[in-house]
Amino acid sequence: MVGRIVILPPEVASQIAAGEVVERPASVVKELVENALDAGATRITIRVEEGGKKLICVTDDGCGMEADDAVLAFQRHATSKIRDADDLWRIVTMGFRGEALSSIAAVAQVELVTRPPHAEQGTRVVVEGGYLKTVEPIGCPQGTAVTVRNLFFNTPARLKFLKAAATEFAHLAEVVSRYILAFPEVAFTLFHGEREVLRHVPTGDERAALAEVVGRELAQQLVPVQYHEPPYTVRGFISPPTLTKPTRSHQWFFVNRRFVRNKTLAIAVSHAYHGFAPEGRQPVVVLFLDLPPEWVDVNVHPAKIEVRFRKEGEIQAIVVRALREALVAGRVVPVPSVRVSPGEVAQPLNLRPPTAEPSPKTLQKELTDLRTFLRMRFGRAEPTAPASPPPAPTPSSPPHLSVSALSLLPRPISLTPIQQLAATYILAVNEEGDMFIISQHRAHERVLFEQLLRRAEGGEVVRQGLVVPFPLHLGQAQAAFVEANLSVLKGAGFELEPFGRNTYLVRTVPALLAQHDYEQILRDLIDELTAGESVSTGELFHDILATVACKAAVKAGDILSPEEMQRLLDDLLALENPSLCPHGQPILIVLPKAELDKRFERK
Repeated sequence: MVGRIVILPPEVASQIAAGEVVERPASVVKELVENALDAGATRITIRVEEGGKKLICVTDDGCGMEADDAVLAFQRHATSKIRDADDLWRIVTMGFRGEALSSIAAVAQVELVTRPPHAEQGTRVVVEGGYLKTVEPIGCPQGTAVTVRNLFFNTPARLKFLKAAATEFAHLAEVVSRYILAFPEVAFTLFHGEREVLRHVPTGDERAALAEVVGRELAQQLVPVQYHEPPYTVRGFISPPTLTKPTRSHQWFFVNRRFVRNKTLAIAVSHAYHGFAPEGRQPVVVLFLDLPPEWVDVNVHPAKIEVRFRKEGEIQAIVVRALREALVAGRVVPVPSVRVSPGEVAQPLNLRPPTAEPSPKTLQKELTDLRTFLRMRFGRAEPTAPASPPPAPTPSSPPHLSVSALSLLPRPISLTPIQQLAATYILAVNEEGDMFIISQHRAHERVLFEQLLRRAEGGEVVRQGLVVPFPLHLGQAQAAFVEANLSVLKGAGFELEPFGRNTYLVRTVPALLAQHDYEQILRDLIDELTAGESVSTGELFHDILATVACKAAVKAGDILSPEEMQRLLDDLLALENPSLCPHGQPILIVLPKAELDKRFERK
């Protein structure tokens, strides 16, 4: 009888191993840049095409390799950085596992050209899909150049999981930005196609390197951190509590100059800012923790981003002290929480978008696929009732509050508002006596979103021109995202034009946001979208419209008059999908009168 367990062929095993190291083009850039840094490079140039999916070339002026080492470097677990198991507990280099080149070569077409300083000629090695194709002498400058073509050419299933070129390039630019922060003494240049996207000239000024990554305007507002408690040193930059972001995308942690993701450090930041920063907002943090290498385990995952500390509690406490000391030194006072009193008189709220003459211009060519996406995703098909109503609850179960019950009611229906609850919800009833509880923010958000959507489908863009355009200084990843999606942003009402490196001049904003803090909204929007994973122009446009609608909608705490509540309910019920907001959250719950009768044992 033949057993069922077999040893996988080498090429299959190599592709499995590569999956742990090479996730996307940004992973390739990370591994190659780390090799260059370990080789002592002072200048590193990265060239990519199609977001790195077609080509990645990393060139450095490091120590280079002899011919034998150049070939051996493509073998799994071949490395110059450690010699025995004990070395794993005192890692001082970026790489050490000897997996990068072999993993990359297993799923791409790779060419390596290298020359050490004392050699008269270099070596060229070509490996495709894990198979050695060419080894030959070649004339070349000192250092190493690794060219990776057609990533995942032999694993089409993985190729399909890559995002759009703009998304992949944004991730790639983020990786390069991390190394600028950690190694400001090294010159970095990044090209996308023929266009130079990034050029970092080492000046020895850490804040200058910071400005290259987060933008000059933001860098100037950050507070320096410098704290020493042997054997630990904590340094870097943090934002005052008045300067926050909607996500943690502007938080970078480095341990012995290695970028890491670590819950201990993230929790320490939350503790340090507790009582200082507004709830739900995240500070900007660029933090470097230096400690003896034997006190941190970097051999947790092949990607070398996760680490474990020997004394996590001690490190967390030290980081909290370091950040608190910096906040106090910056004369920062805790930010009190502000709540809107239901009894306060609110200004009248305009629940309808401003009107404007339809623009004669339609969206640009890049948005042609948008209308198809909108028709497919937001088709106007009438909702169908379920085949059978949900089962009746037992007397001991809680009341059945249904989100989908609206589809069971006759259309059209009308609702009459009874009361505003906690300045957040609208209590309403229909003619049959069914009770509805509606989230005023989500309802208004859905109404505004649908209005924006209809205008977009018709090629109309309702913009508000700015009398004085304002400059928008962005970090590398954010600038790369904006440049790749200028037409999409314009289609939503944000008209931006290049105004220098990583800077854009904002000329128009969506008319809905004219009375809001549109500058902060745009910054938050770019941060959220850069950190997200929108896979197509259509989905990206949907996310932008959803955010605009969310920011312009009435909020919890806003007092609505009976007339405003009625108008909002009428607008909501006129939609084909009044049950969910654009972000997929429920807008209303329904308690049918029959359920009330049953609960009160009425027949």
